[in-house]
Amino acid sequence: MSLDRQIRRLERRAARLAALHPPAPEPAGIGWAAALAEVGPLLASAAGRDALAAYADHDQQVRQFYAQLWPPGGAARRQIEDPELKPAATVLFFARLPPDLRARAADPAALACGGWANKWIGRLANLISRIPPDVSPDLLRRLAAPFADSPPDQDVWEEVCLGCGLRRPFWPDYPWHGAPCGHCGGTRMTLPYADPGGGEWRELARRELAAVGRAGGAARAKPRRAAAPPESKPPGG
Repeated sequence: MSLDRQIRRLERRAARLAALHPPAPEPAGIGWAAALAEVGPLLASAAGRDALAAYADHDQQVRQFYAQLWPPGGAARRQIEDPELKPAATVLFFARLPPDLRARAADPAALACGGWANKWIGRLANLISRIPPDVSPDLLRRLAAPFADSPPDQDVWEEVCLGCGLRRPFWPDYPWHGAPCGHCGGTRMTLPYADPGGGEWRELARRELAAVGRAGGAARAKPRRAAAPPESKPPGG
């Protein structure tokens, strides 16, 4: 067999092996050490910082479990929550909460599995919802209250605005039930685990999470709207 033929044969074999074992994608966002350094100064109490550190430690254990069970880059891995986005989502979550809500979120029960802060961070990491950078703190407090006030074992129904990605509790008793989104005025809502569509807000959420890693912090990401503001804004959520 000629040398050229041997080389072509080896190249074909290498191509087949590469197709069977694609390289792992580059990690998105930032790691936990950088995330804790960003969020730490936002928390007033040492207990809150300790709770967040415990949450980060647990998440890293989950990452190791995922890596053993589903190799990075595999099809099965893409069907579960992307653990690489969790630190960046945590930075955005705490950076965009009003200070009083930050204190409630940096709590072991809120950050535990099933806790309201844990669920919200997971929605952000999954690109299932978004906290717009220019959302009103007052509005965010009203929408977060039903989540924060509910026991961990009690699910709160929720919906996501297809205009900006903001999530809100969904129940006829809430004053904003059936009203447009209190942030962007959007009228189209979806359930969080229904297909949220490939709307502009979702791509914007992806870029915002990536910017946490590039800029070194959520505070330096420029606020941008996912949709044009409406002519008038309803008082509800």
